[in-house]
Amino acid sequence: MKPNRLVDKFSNIITRMLVGMCGIVILYLTMMSLFSTALIEIDGEGFERTFYMKDQAWWLVAVFAVLAAGICILKKRLGSREKQNYRKGMQYILLALFFVCGLAVFLMTMQYPKSDQGKILRIAGEVLDGNFAEFAVGGYMHRYPDQTGIVLVLAGVISLFGTEGYLVVQVVNLFMLTGMVWLMKCIAERLFAERFRNIGTYTLLLFLLFVPIYPYVTFIYGTVPGLFFSVLAIYLELCYFKSRRLTTALAASVCMGVAIVFKTNSLIMAVALAAFLVYDIIVEQKKRETMVFLIMLLLSCSMMTRIANITMEQMTGIPVSEGMPKTAWVAMGLQESNMAPGWWNGFSVNLYEKCGYDYALTNEKAIESIVDNFGFFYHNIKDGVTRMGRKMASQWNNPTFQCYTVNVGRESERELSPVMEGLLTGSGRELLTGYMNVFHSILLLGVMLYFIYAWKHVKIYELLPAVAVLGGFVFHIFWEAKCQYILPYFLLLFPYAVCGYYYVSETVCAKWSALAQGIEKEQQEKVKSEKKQTMTAIFAVVATVVIIYAASKMTVFELTIGINDTPQRLAEYEAIVEER
Repeated sequence: MKPNRLVDKFSNIITRMLVGMCGIVILYLTMMSLFSTALIEIDGEGFERTFYMKDQAWWLVAVFAVLAAGICILKKRLGSREKQNYRKGMQYILLALFFVCGLAVFLMTMQYPKSDQGKILRIAGEVLDGNFAEFAVGGYMHRYPDQTGIVLVLAGVISLFGTEGYLVVQVVNLFMLTGMVWLMKCIAERLFAERFRNIGTYTLLLFLLFVPIYPYVTFIYGTVPGLFFSVLAIYLELCYFKSRRLTTALAASVCMGVAIVFKTNSLIMAVALAAFLVYDIIVEQKKRETMVFLIMLLLSCSMMTRIANITMEQMTGIPVSEGMPKTAWVAMGLQESNMAPGWWNGFSVNLYEKCGYDYALTNEKAIESIVDNFGFFYHNIKDGVTRMGRKMASQWNNPTFQCYTVNVGRESERELSPVMEGLLTGSGRELLTGYMNVFHSILLLGVMLYFIYAWKHVKIYELLPAVAVLGGFVFHIFWEAKCQYILPYFLLLFPYAVCGYYYVSETVCAKWSALAQGIEKEQQEKVKSEKKQTMTAIFAVVATVVIIYAASKMTVFELTIGINDTPQRLAEYEAIVEER
Protein backbone atom coordinates (compact mmCIF):
# COMPACT_ATOMS: atom_id res chain seq x y z
CA MET A 1 0.00 0.00 0.00
CA LYS A 2 1.26 3.50 -0.79
CA PRO A 3 2.95 5.30 2.11
CA ASN A 4 0.57 8.14 1.62
CA ARG A 5 -1.44 9.46 4.54
CA LEU A 6 -4.32 10.50 2.33
CA VAL A 7 -4.55 7.04 0.79
CA ASP A 8 -4.28 5.41 4.21
CA LYS A 9 -7.03 7.65 5.54
CA PHE A 10 -9.22 6.86 2.54
CA SER A 11 -8.63 3.12 3.05
CA ASN A 12 -9.49 3.37 6.74
CA ILE A 13 -12.70 5.30 6.04
CA ILE A 14 -13.85 2.81 3.40
CA THR A 15 -13.08 -0.14 5.68
CA ARG A 16 -14.94 1.33 8.65
CA MET A 17 -17.87 2.30 6.45
CA LEU A 18 -18.18 -1.21 5.02
CA VAL A 19 -17.85 -2.83 8.44
CA GLY A 20 -20.53 -0.50 9.78
CA MET A 21 -22.95 -1.09 6.91
CA CYS A 22 -22.47 -4.85 6.91
CA GLY A 23 -22.69 -4.92 10.70
CA ILE A 24 -26.01 -3.06 10.72
CA VAL A 25 -27.49 -5.48 8.18
CA ILE A 26 -26.25 -8.50 10.14
CA LEU A 27 -27.60 -7.04 13.40
CA TYR A 28 -31.01 -6.58 11.78
CA LEU A 29 -31.03 -10.12 10.35
CA THR A 30 -29.84 -11.60 13.65
CA MET A 31 -32.46 -9.83 15.73
CA MET A 32 -35.17 -10.77 13.25
CA SER A 33 -34.03 -14.41 13.40
CA LEU A 34 -34.05 -14.38 17.21
CA PHE A 35 -37.47 -12.83 17.64
CA SER A 36 -39.48 -14.26 14.72
CA THR A 37 -39.64 -16.87 11.97
CA ALA A 38 -41.30 -16.97 8.54
CA LEU A 39 -42.41 -20.32 7.13
CA ILE A 40 -44.14 -21.34 3.92
CA GLU A 41 -47.08 -23.74 3.98
CA ILE A 42 -49.85 -24.72 1.55
CA ASP A 43 -53.23 -23.45 2.76
CA GLY A 44 -56.62 -25.12 2.45
CA GLU A 45 -57.10 -23.67 -1.05
CA GLY A 46 -53.87 -25.21 -2.32
CA PHE A 47 -51.88 -21.95 -2.41
CA GLU A 48 -48.50 -21.35 -0.84
CA ARG A 49 -48.61 -18.78 1.96
CA THR A 50 -46.03 -17.29 4.29
CA PHE A 51 -46.84 -17.45 7.98
CA TYR A 52 -45.06 -15.25 10.52
CA MET A 53 -44.65 -16.29 14.14
CA LYS A 54 -42.65 -15.15 17.14
CA ASP A 55 -39.57 -17.04 18.27
CA GLN A 56 -38.37 -17.77 21.78
CA ALA A 57 -35.39 -15.41 21.59
CA TRP A 58 -34.09 -16.08 25.08
CA TRP A 59 -34.15 -19.83 24.49
CA LEU A 60 -32.06 -19.33 21.35
CA VAL A 61 -29.61 -17.15 23.28
CA ALA A 62 -29.34 -19.94 25.86
CA VAL A 63 -28.54 -22.40 23.07
CA PHE A 64 -25.91 -19.94 21.88
CA ALA A 65 -24.34 -19.77 25.35
CA VAL A 66 -24.18 -23.57 25.57
CA LEU A 67 -22.66 -23.69 22.08
CA ALA A 68 -20.03 -21.09 22.98
CA ALA A 69 -19.10 -23.07 26.10
CA GLY A 70 -18.95 -26.24 24.03
CA ILE A 71 -16.59 -24.60 21.56
CA CYS A 72 -14.25 -23.59 24.39
CA ILE A 73 -14.23 -27.14 25.76
CA LEU A 74 -13.76 -28.64 22.31
CA LYS A 75 -10.92 -26.28 21.55
CA LYS A 76 -9.13 -27.26 24.76
CA ARG A 77 -9.56 -30.97 24.10
CA LEU A 78 -8.51 -30.76 20.48
CA GLY A 79 -5.79 -28.17 21.01
CA SER A 80 -2.98 -30.73 20.85
CA ARG A 81 -4.44 -32.33 17.76
CA GLU A 82 -4.63 -28.99 15.98
CA LYS A 83 -0.85 -28.88 16.15
CA GLN A 84 -0.63 -32.14 14.20
CA ASN A 85 -1.26 -32.71 10.54
CA TYR A 86 -4.82 -34.00 10.91
CA ARG A 87 -6.63 -31.08 9.33
CA LYS A 88 -6.53 -32.20 5.71
CA GLY A 89 -7.70 -35.70 6.54
CA MET A 90 -10.56 -34.36 8.63
CA GLN A 91 -11.52 -31.93 5.88
CA TYR A 92 -11.69 -34.70 3.28
CA ILE A 93 -13.86 -36.76 5.62
CA LEU A 94 -16.27 -33.85 6.17
CA LEU A 95 -16.45 -33.15 2.44
CA ALA A 96 -17.09 -36.83 1.72
CA LEU A 97 -19.89 -36.85 4.30
CA PHE A 98 -21.45 -33.80 2.65
CA PHE A 99 -21.29 -35.55 -0.73
CA VAL A 100 -22.85 -38.73 0.73
CA CYS A 101 -25.73 -36.74 2.27
CA GLY A 102 -26.42 -35.06 -1.06
CA LEU A 103 -26.18 -38.38 -2.88
CA ALA A 104 -28.66 -39.91 -0.44
CA VAL A 105 -31.17 -37.13 -1.18
CA PHE A 106 -30.70 -37.69 -4.92
CA LEU A 107 -31.15 -41.47 -4.68
CA MET A 108 -34.20 -41.19 -2.43
CA THR A 109 -35.96 -38.68 -4.69
CA MET A 110 -34.82 -38.71 -8.36
CA GLN A 111 -37.55 -36.17 -8.99
CA TYR A 112 -38.75 -34.86 -12.31
CA PRO A 113 -38.69 -31.04 -12.37
CA LYS A 114 -41.87 -29.00 -11.98
CA SER A 115 -42.91 -25.37 -12.54
CA ASP A 116 -40.20 -23.27 -14.24
CA GLN A 117 -37.76 -26.18 -13.96
CA GLY A 118 -40.10 -28.38 -15.98
CA LYS A 119 -40.72 -25.64 -18.52
CA ILE A 120 -37.07 -25.01 -19.35
CA LEU A 121 -36.42 -28.77 -19.57
CA ARG A 122 -39.36 -29.17 -21.95
CA ILE A 123 -38.20 -26.20 -24.04
CA ALA A 124 -34.68 -27.64 -24.26
CA GLY A 125 -36.14 -30.82 -25.71
CA GLU A 126 -38.32 -28.84 -28.14
CA VAL A 127 -35.28 -26.92 -29.39
CA LEU A 128 -33.62 -30.22 -30.31
CA ASP A 129 -36.82 -31.26 -32.10
CA GLY A 130 -36.90 -28.01 -34.10
CA ASN A 131 -39.92 -26.64 -32.22
CA PHE A 132 -39.29 -22.96 -31.46
CA ALA A 133 -42.80 -21.91 -30.48
CA GLU A 134 -41.69 -20.66 -27.05
CA PHE A 135 -39.31 -18.19 -28.73
CA ALA A 136 -42.13 -16.46 -30.61
CA VAL A 137 -43.65 -13.24 -29.29
CA GLY A 138 -45.47 -14.01 -26.06
CA GLY A 139 -43.71 -17.35 -25.59
CA TYR A 140 -41.81 -18.33 -22.45
CA MET A 141 -38.36 -17.62 -23.88
CA HIS A 142 -39.56 -14.34 -25.36
CA ARG A 143 -40.61 -13.25 -21.88
CA TYR A 144 -37.65 -14.78 -20.03
CA PRO A 145 -34.57 -14.60 -22.29
CA ASP A 146 -32.39 -14.84 -19.16
CA GLN A 147 -33.06 -18.58 -19.28
CA THR A 148 -31.13 -18.93 -22.55
CA GLY A 149 -27.94 -20.21 -20.91
CA ILE A 150 -29.54 -22.97 -18.85
CA VAL A 151 -31.74 -24.04 -21.80
CA LEU A 152 -28.64 -24.40 -23.97
CA VAL A 153 -26.94 -26.57 -21.36
CA LEU A 154 -30.05 -28.71 -20.87
CA ALA A 155 -30.36 -29.15 -24.64
CA GLY A 156 -26.79 -30.42 -24.73
CA VAL A 157 -27.44 -32.83 -21.85
CA ILE A 158 -30.62 -34.18 -23.46
CA SER A 159 -28.86 -34.69 -26.78
CA LEU A 160 -26.26 -36.85 -24.99
CA PHE A 161 -28.37 -38.70 -22.43
CA GLY A 162 -31.92 -38.53 -23.77
CA THR A 163 -35.04 -37.95 -21.68
CA GLU A 164 -33.27 -39.12 -18.50
CA GLY A 165 -30.83 -36.23 -18.85
CA TYR A 166 -32.41 -34.36 -15.96
CA LEU A 167 -30.99 -36.99 -13.60
CA VAL A 168 -27.53 -36.26 -15.00
CA VAL A 169 -28.07 -32.57 -14.24
CA GLN A 170 -28.96 -33.45 -10.64
CA VAL A 171 -25.72 -35.44 -10.32
CA VAL A 172 -23.81 -32.45 -11.73
CA ASN A 173 -25.60 -30.27 -9.16
CA LEU A 174 -24.29 -32.57 -6.43
CA PHE A 175 -20.71 -32.21 -7.64
CA MET A 176 -21.10 -28.43 -8.00
CA LEU A 177 -22.50 -28.04 -4.49
CA THR A 178 -19.69 -30.18 -3.12
CA GLY A 179 -17.18 -28.07 -5.06
CA MET A 180 -18.79 -24.88 -3.79
CA VAL A 181 -18.46 -26.09 -0.19
CA TRP A 182 -14.77 -26.83 -0.72
CA LEU A 183 -14.27 -23.40 -2.29
CA MET A 184 -15.92 -21.75 0.72
CA LYS A 185 -13.47 -23.66 2.90
CA CYS A 186 -10.63 -22.30 0.77
CA ILE A 187 -12.04 -18.77 1.02
CA ALA A 188 -12.24 -19.08 4.81
CA GLU A 189 -8.62 -20.23 4.99
CA ARG A 190 -7.40 -17.52 2.65
CA LEU A 191 -9.12 -14.82 4.69
CA PHE A 192 -8.62 -16.02 8.26
CA ALA A 193 -6.12 -18.92 8.44
CA GLU A 194 -3.34 -16.66 9.71
CA ARG A 195 -5.35 -16.09 12.88
CA PHE A 196 -7.40 -19.30 13.04
CA ARG A 197 -5.58 -22.14 11.35
CA ASN A 198 -8.42 -24.67 11.75
CA ILE A 199 -11.12 -22.39 10.35
CA GLY A 200 -11.45 -24.37 7.11
CA THR A 201 -12.37 -27.54 8.98
CA TYR A 202 -15.06 -25.83 11.02
CA THR A 203 -16.44 -24.13 7.91
CA LEU A 204 -16.85 -27.56 6.30
CA LEU A 205 -18.55 -28.80 9.46
CA LEU A 206 -21.06 -25.95 9.30
CA PHE A 207 -21.91 -26.78 5.70
CA LEU A 208 -22.33 -30.45 6.58
CA LEU A 209 -24.87 -29.45 9.26
CA PHE A 210 -26.75 -27.04 6.98
CA VAL A 211 -29.73 -29.17 5.95
CA PRO A 212 -31.53 -26.80 3.50
CA ILE A 213 -28.75 -27.09 0.93
CA TYR A 214 -29.19 -30.82 0.26
CA PRO A 215 -32.63 -30.72 -1.44
CA TYR A 216 -31.19 -28.25 -3.98
CA VAL A 217 -29.33 -31.20 -5.51
CA THR A 218 -32.59 -31.92 -7.37
CA PHE A 219 -33.19 -28.30 -8.39
CA ILE A 220 -32.75 -28.08 -12.16
CA TYR A 221 -32.35 -24.34 -12.62
CA GLY A 222 -29.55 -21.78 -12.87
CA THR A 223 -29.26 -21.41 -9.08
CA VAL A 224 -26.66 -24.11 -8.36
CA PRO A 225 -24.29 -23.53 -11.31
CA GLY A 226 -24.62 -19.76 -10.85
CA LEU A 227 -23.67 -20.17 -7.19
CA PHE A 228 -20.72 -22.44 -7.96
CA PHE A 229 -19.16 -20.17 -10.57
CA SER A 230 -19.80 -17.04 -8.46
CA VAL A 231 -18.02 -18.53 -5.44
CA LEU A 232 -15.19 -19.72 -7.70
CA ALA A 233 -14.85 -16.18 -9.09
CA ILE A 234 -14.71 -14.74 -5.56
CA TYR A 235 -12.02 -17.24 -4.57
CA LEU A 236 -9.96 -16.50 -7.68
CA GLU A 237 -10.15 -12.74 -7.10
CA LEU A 238 -8.87 -13.25 -3.55
CA CYS A 239 -6.05 -15.36 -5.02
CA TYR A 240 -5.30 -12.55 -7.47
CA PHE A 241 -4.90 -10.00 -4.68
CA LYS A 242 -2.06 -12.15 -3.36
CA SER A 243 -0.40 -13.39 -6.58
CA ARG A 244 -1.21 -10.50 -8.96
CA ARG A 245 -1.27 -12.98 -11.85
CA LEU A 246 -3.32 -12.00 -14.89
CA THR A 247 -4.06 -15.67 -15.63
CA THR A 248 -5.89 -15.83 -12.30
CA ALA A 249 -7.70 -12.60 -13.17
CA LEU A 250 -8.75 -14.04 -16.52
CA ALA A 251 -10.07 -17.21 -14.88
CA ALA A 252 -12.05 -15.17 -12.34
CA SER A 253 -13.53 -13.01 -15.09
CA VAL A 254 -14.60 -16.00 -17.17
CA CYS A 255 -16.16 -17.72 -14.15
CA MET A 256 -18.13 -14.61 -13.27
CA GLY A 257 -19.38 -14.29 -16.84
CA VAL A 258 -20.47 -17.94 -16.85
CA ALA A 259 -22.26 -17.45 -13.51
CA ILE A 260 -24.29 -14.59 -15.00
CA VAL A 261 -25.23 -16.75 -18.01
CA PHE A 262 -26.74 -19.29 -15.62
CA LYS A 263 -28.26 -16.82 -13.15
CA THR A 264 -28.64 -13.12 -13.91
CA ASN A 265 -28.77 -12.26 -10.21
CA SER A 266 -25.09 -13.23 -10.08
CA LEU A 267 -24.51 -9.67 -11.28
CA ILE A 268 -24.67 -8.71 -7.59
CA MET A 269 -21.55 -10.80 -6.99
CA ALA A 270 -19.92 -9.25 -10.07
CA VAL A 271 -20.57 -5.75 -8.72
CA ALA A 272 -18.87 -6.71 -5.45
CA LEU A 273 -15.85 -8.04 -7.35
CA ALA A 274 -15.68 -4.89 -9.47
CA ALA A 275 -15.98 -2.64 -6.40
CA PHE A 276 -12.96 -4.26 -4.75
CA LEU A 277 -10.98 -3.97 -7.98
CA VAL A 278 -11.73 -0.25 -8.09
CA TYR A 279 -10.60 0.04 -4.47
CA ASP A 280 -7.44 -1.89 -5.32
CA ILE A 281 -6.69 0.46 -8.22
CA ILE A 282 -6.98 3.48 -5.94
CA VAL A 283 -5.00 2.12 -3.00
CA GLU A 284 -2.46 -0.42 -4.29
CA GLN A 285 0.63 0.29 -6.35
CA LYS A 286 0.10 -2.27 -9.14
CA LYS A 287 -2.66 -0.38 -10.90
CA ARG A 288 -2.02 -1.65 -14.42
CA GLU A 289 -2.71 -5.33 -13.66
CA THR A 290 -5.87 -4.55 -11.70
CA MET A 291 -7.18 -2.23 -14.41
CA VAL A 292 -6.69 -5.03 -16.92
CA PHE A 293 -8.54 -7.36 -14.52
CA LEU A 294 -11.44 -4.91 -14.23
CA ILE A 295 -11.69 -4.56 -18.01
CA MET A 296 -11.63 -8.35 -18.46
CA LEU A 297 -14.35 -8.74 -15.81
CA LEU A 298 -16.64 -6.19 -17.47
CA LEU A 299 -16.08 -7.69 -20.91
CA SER A 300 -16.69 -11.22 -19.69
CA CYS A 301 -19.92 -10.30 -17.92
CA SER A 302 -21.32 -8.90 -21.16
CA MET A 303 -19.67 -11.21 -23.71
CA MET A 304 -20.60 -14.53 -22.09
CA THR A 305 -24.27 -13.65 -22.19
CA ARG A 306 -23.92 -12.44 -25.76
CA ILE A 307 -22.21 -15.69 -26.79
CA ALA A 308 -25.07 -17.70 -25.29
CA ASN A 309 -27.61 -15.53 -27.13
CA ILE A 310 -25.80 -15.84 -30.48
CA THR A 311 -25.60 -19.62 -30.07
CA MET A 312 -29.32 -19.83 -29.40
CA GLU A 313 -30.09 -17.55 -32.33
CA GLN A 314 -28.05 -19.82 -34.60
CA MET A 315 -30.03 -22.84 -33.39
CA THR A 316 -33.50 -21.28 -33.63
CA GLY A 317 -33.13 -18.63 -36.33
CA ILE A 318 -35.01 -16.25 -34.00
CA PRO A 319 -33.33 -13.24 -32.35
CA VAL A 320 -33.22 -13.43 -28.56
CA SER A 321 -35.63 -10.82 -27.22
CA GLU A 322 -35.01 -8.12 -24.63
CA GLY A 323 -37.63 -9.76 -22.45
CA MET A 324 -39.64 -7.91 -19.85
CA PRO A 325 -38.11 -4.68 -18.53
CA LYS A 326 -36.35 -5.05 -15.19
CA THR A 327 -38.52 -2.23 -13.91
CA ALA A 328 -41.52 -4.58 -14.13
CA TRP A 329 -39.85 -6.89 -11.61
CA VAL A 330 -39.08 -3.97 -9.32
CA ALA A 331 -42.68 -2.79 -9.53
CA MET A 332 -43.88 -6.27 -8.60
CA GLY A 333 -41.35 -6.41 -5.76
CA LEU A 334 -43.01 -3.39 -4.14
CA GLN A 335 -46.54 -4.82 -4.29
CA GLU A 336 -48.60 -7.22 -2.23
CA SER A 337 -49.13 -10.85 -3.21
CA ASN A 338 -50.88 -13.93 -1.85
CA MET A 339 -47.59 -15.53 -0.79
CA ALA A 340 -46.08 -12.47 0.94
CA PRO A 341 -45.33 -8.83 0.01
CA GLY A 342 -42.98 -8.57 -2.96
CA TRP A 343 -43.39 -12.16 -4.12
CA TRP A 344 -44.67 -13.26 -7.52
CA ASN A 345 -48.20 -12.03 -8.22
CA GLY A 346 -48.18 -12.10 -12.05
CA PHE A 347 -47.93 -8.32 -12.40
CA SER A 348 -44.85 -8.29 -14.64
CA VAL A 349 -46.19 -10.84 -17.11
CA ASN A 350 -49.71 -9.38 -17.16
CA LEU A 351 -48.35 -5.87 -17.74
CA TYR A 352 -46.14 -7.10 -20.58
CA GLU A 353 -49.14 -8.81 -22.22
CA LYS A 354 -51.41 -5.77 -21.78
CA CYS A 355 -48.77 -3.58 -23.43
CA GLY A 356 -48.68 -5.88 -26.45
CA TYR A 357 -45.15 -7.09 -25.56
CA ASP A 358 -43.88 -3.60 -26.23
CA TYR A 359 -40.71 -3.15 -24.16
CA ALA A 360 -40.76 0.67 -24.04
CA LEU A 361 -44.46 0.90 -23.15
CA THR A 362 -44.11 -1.81 -20.48
CA ASN A 363 -41.14 0.03 -19.01
CA GLU A 364 -43.12 3.27 -18.90
CA LYS A 365 -46.08 1.63 -17.15
CA ALA A 366 -43.79 -0.19 -14.71
CA ILE A 367 -42.11 3.08 -13.72
CA GLU A 368 -45.55 4.58 -13.10
CA SER A 369 -46.36 1.66 -10.82
CA ILE A 370 -43.08 2.13 -8.95
CA VAL A 371 -43.83 5.83 -8.43
CA ASP A 372 -47.34 4.97 -7.22
CA ASN A 373 -45.96 2.47 -4.72
CA PHE A 374 -43.45 4.94 -3.35
CA GLY A 375 -46.31 7.42 -3.07
CA PHE A 376 -48.25 4.84 -1.08
CA PHE A 377 -45.27 4.33 1.25
CA TYR A 378 -44.92 8.09 1.74
CA HIS A 379 -48.59 8.67 2.59
CA ASN A 380 -49.06 5.43 4.55
CA ILE A 381 -45.82 5.07 6.48
CA LYS A 382 -47.03 2.38 8.90
CA ASP A 383 -48.52 0.26 6.12
CA GLY A 384 -45.39 0.77 4.04
CA VAL A 385 -43.10 -0.31 6.89
CA THR A 386 -45.36 -3.32 7.51
CA ARG A 387 -45.24 -4.37 3.87
CA MET A 388 -41.47 -4.05 3.49
CA GLY A 389 -40.81 -5.58 6.91
CA ARG A 390 -42.82 -8.65 5.97
CA LYS A 391 -41.19 -8.82 2.58
CA MET A 392 -37.68 -8.86 4.03
CA ALA A 393 -38.68 -11.36 6.71
CA SER A 394 -40.31 -13.69 4.19
CA GLN A 395 -37.09 -14.08 2.23
CA TRP A 396 -34.28 -13.54 4.77
CA ASN A 397 -35.94 -15.05 7.86
CA ASN A 398 -37.19 -18.34 6.43
CA PRO A 399 -34.70 -20.89 7.80
CA THR A 400 -35.78 -23.55 5.27
CA PHE A 401 -34.87 -21.43 2.22
CA GLN A 402 -37.74 -23.14 0.33
CA CYS A 403 -35.98 -26.51 0.51
CA TYR A 404 -39.39 -28.16 0.93
CA THR A 405 -41.25 -26.30 -1.78
CA VAL A 406 -38.62 -27.05 -4.44
CA ASN A 407 -39.25 -30.76 -3.85
CA VAL A 408 -42.83 -31.28 -2.68
CA GLY A 409 -45.35 -32.10 -5.42
CA ARG A 410 -42.83 -33.37 -7.97
CA GLU A 411 -43.04 -36.70 -9.76
CA SER A 412 -40.28 -39.17 -8.94
CA GLU A 413 -38.58 -42.05 -10.74
CA ARG A 414 -39.24 -44.15 -7.67
CA GLU A 415 -41.58 -44.10 -4.70
CA LEU A 416 -40.26 -41.83 -2.00
CA SER A 417 -38.79 -43.68 0.95
CA PRO A 418 -40.74 -43.38 4.24
CA VAL A 419 -37.84 -41.38 5.67
CA MET A 420 -37.80 -38.82 2.86
CA GLU A 421 -41.59 -38.59 2.74
CA GLY A 422 -41.69 -38.03 6.48
CA LEU A 423 -39.09 -35.25 6.25
CA LEU A 424 -40.79 -33.49 3.34
CA THR A 425 -44.46 -33.81 4.24
CA GLY A 426 -44.78 -35.78 7.49
CA SER A 427 -44.13 -35.30 11.18
CA GLY A 428 -40.37 -35.24 10.66
CA ARG A 429 -40.74 -31.95 8.85
CA GLU A 430 -41.55 -30.08 12.06
CA LEU A 431 -38.48 -31.44 13.84
CA LEU A 432 -36.31 -30.61 10.85
CA THR A 433 -37.75 -27.11 10.60
CA GLY A 434 -37.08 -26.51 14.29
CA TYR A 435 -33.48 -27.57 13.81
CA MET A 436 -33.10 -25.28 10.78
CA ASN A 437 -34.53 -22.39 12.78
CA VAL A 438 -31.96 -22.84 15.57
CA PHE A 439 -29.13 -23.24 13.05
CA HIS A 440 -30.21 -20.05 11.26
CA SER A 441 -30.12 -17.99 14.45
CA ILE A 442 -26.88 -19.49 15.76
CA LEU A 443 -25.08 -18.84 12.49
CA LEU A 444 -26.18 -15.21 12.33
CA LEU A 445 -25.14 -14.72 15.96
CA GLY A 446 -21.68 -15.94 15.01
CA VAL A 447 -21.51 -13.49 12.13
CA MET A 448 -22.59 -10.66 14.42
CA LEU A 449 -19.80 -11.63 16.84
CA TYR A 450 -17.30 -11.37 14.02
CA PHE A 451 -18.30 -7.79 13.24
CA ILE A 452 -18.22 -6.85 16.93
CA TYR A 453 -14.75 -8.29 17.49
CA ALA A 454 -13.27 -7.33 14.12
CA TRP A 455 -14.25 -3.67 14.25
CA LYS A 456 -10.76 -2.36 15.01
CA HIS A 457 -8.52 -4.80 13.15
CA VAL A 458 -10.48 -6.02 10.14
CA LYS A 459 -8.64 -6.20 6.81
CA ILE A 460 -10.72 -4.81 3.99
CA TYR A 461 -10.27 -7.80 1.68
CA GLU A 462 -11.89 -9.96 4.37
CA LEU A 463 -15.11 -8.12 3.59
CA LEU A 464 -15.43 -9.20 -0.07
CA PRO A 465 -18.04 -11.94 0.57
CA ALA A 466 -19.80 -9.72 3.13
CA VAL A 467 -20.06 -6.87 0.63
CA ALA A 468 -21.70 -9.28 -1.83
CA VAL A 469 -24.24 -10.07 0.90
CA LEU A 470 -24.74 -6.34 1.51
CA GLY A 471 -25.41 -5.85 -2.20
CA GLY A 472 -27.90 -8.71 -2.21
CA PHE A 473 -29.69 -7.25 0.81
CA VAL A 474 -30.11 -3.84 -0.82
CA PHE A 475 -31.06 -5.35 -4.19
CA HIS A 476 -33.80 -7.53 -2.75
CA ILE A 477 -35.44 -4.65 -0.95
CA PHE A 478 -36.76 -3.72 -4.38
CA TRP A 479 -36.56 -6.90 -6.50
CA GLU A 480 -39.01 -9.80 -6.56
CA ALA A 481 -38.77 -11.69 -3.26
CA LYS A 482 -37.92 -15.39 -2.99
CA CYS A 483 -35.98 -17.43 -0.43
CA GLN A 484 -34.16 -19.22 -3.25
CA TYR A 485 -32.57 -15.92 -4.24
CA ILE A 486 -31.25 -15.35 -0.70
CA LEU A 487 -29.62 -18.76 -0.23
CA PRO A 488 -26.34 -17.90 -2.10
CA TYR A 489 -25.80 -14.80 0.04
CA PHE A 490 -26.49 -16.70 3.27
CA LEU A 491 -23.86 -19.31 2.36
CA LEU A 492 -21.25 -16.57 1.96
CA LEU A 493 -21.64 -15.78 5.68
CA PHE A 494 -20.45 -19.17 6.94
CA PRO A 495 -16.73 -18.28 7.29
CA TYR A 496 -17.64 -15.16 9.28
CA ALA A 497 -19.77 -17.21 11.69
CA VAL A 498 -16.90 -19.62 12.31
CA CYS A 499 -14.56 -16.68 12.76
CA GLY A 500 -16.94 -15.05 15.26
CA TYR A 501 -17.08 -18.16 17.43
CA TYR A 502 -13.33 -18.53 17.11
CA TYR A 503 -12.94 -15.05 18.57
CA VAL A 504 -15.05 -16.14 21.54
CA SER A 505 -12.97 -19.26 22.12
CA GLU A 506 -9.67 -17.42 21.70
CA THR A 507 -10.38 -14.46 23.95
CA VAL A 508 -12.68 -15.96 26.57
CA CYS A 509 -11.25 -19.46 26.95
CA ALA A 510 -7.56 -19.27 26.08
CA LYS A 511 -6.78 -15.94 27.71
CA TRP A 512 -8.72 -16.52 30.87
CA SER A 513 -7.15 -19.95 31.34
CA ALA A 514 -3.74 -18.37 30.81
CA LEU A 515 -4.41 -16.00 33.70
CA ALA A 516 -5.40 -18.92 35.88
CA GLN A 517 -2.09 -20.69 35.20
CA GLY A 518 0.00 -17.95 36.85
CA ILE A 519 2.12 -16.63 34.00
CA GLU A 520 4.75 -13.90 34.02
CA LYS A 521 3.78 -10.34 34.89
CA GLU A 522 4.36 -8.91 31.41
CA GLN A 523 2.22 -11.60 29.87
CA GLN A 524 -0.38 -11.05 32.58
CA GLU A 525 -0.62 -7.37 31.67
CA LYS A 526 -1.12 -8.28 28.03
CA VAL A 527 -3.74 -10.88 28.85
CA LYS A 528 -5.52 -8.50 31.22
CA SER A 529 -5.70 -5.95 28.42
CA GLU A 530 -7.18 -8.54 26.09
CA LYS A 531 -9.55 -9.63 28.84
CA LYS A 532 -10.71 -6.04 29.15
CA GLN A 533 -11.40 -5.96 25.40
CA THR A 534 -13.33 -9.20 25.71
CA MET A 535 -15.40 -7.87 28.58
CA THR A 536 -16.11 -4.73 26.55
CA ALA A 537 -17.32 -6.86 23.65
CA ILE A 538 -19.48 -8.99 25.95
CA PHE A 539 -20.89 -5.84 27.54
CA ALA A 540 -21.67 -4.51 24.05
CA VAL A 541 -23.56 -7.72 23.22
CA VAL A 542 -25.50 -7.64 26.51
CA ALA A 543 -26.27 -3.93 26.10
CA THR A 544 -27.47 -4.57 22.56
CA VAL A 545 -29.79 -7.35 23.73
CA VAL A 546 -31.20 -5.13 26.49
CA ILE A 547 -31.77 -2.28 24.05
CA ILE A 548 -33.44 -4.63 21.60
CA TYR A 549 -35.65 -5.99 24.37
CA ALA A 550 -36.72 -2.46 25.26
CA ALA A 551 -37.29 -1.70 21.60
CA SER A 552 -39.40 -4.86 21.28
CA LYS A 553 -42.17 -3.02 23.08
CA MET A 554 -42.27 -0.45 20.29
CA THR A 555 -44.57 -0.68 17.28
CA VAL A 556 -41.80 -0.41 14.71
CA PHE A 557 -40.13 -3.47 16.24
CA GLU A 558 -43.29 -5.52 15.83
CA LEU A 559 -43.57 -4.42 12.20
CA THR A 560 -39.99 -5.19 11.16
CA ILE A 561 -38.33 -7.66 13.57
CA GLY A 562 -40.72 -9.34 16.00
CA ILE A 563 -43.31 -9.99 13.28
CA ASN A 564 -46.27 -12.08 14.36
CA ASP A 565 -49.42 -13.04 12.45
CA THR A 566 -52.94 -12.54 13.71
CA PRO A 567 -54.44 -15.27 15.95
CA GLN A 568 -56.62 -16.40 13.03
CA ARG A 569 -53.60 -16.83 10.74
CA LEU A 570 -51.64 -18.67 13.43
CA ALA A 571 -54.62 -20.97 14.02
CA GLU A 572 -54.68 -21.66 10.28
CA TYR A 573 -50.98 -22.53 10.38
CA GLU A 574 -51.48 -24.88 13.33
CA ALA A 575 -54.36 -26.59 11.50
CA ILE A 576 -52.19 -27.14 8.41
CA VAL A 577 -49.38 -28.62 10.49
CA GLU A 578 -51.74 -30.83 12.47
CA GLU A 579 -53.41 -32.11 9.30
CA ARG A 580 -50.06 -32.98 7.79
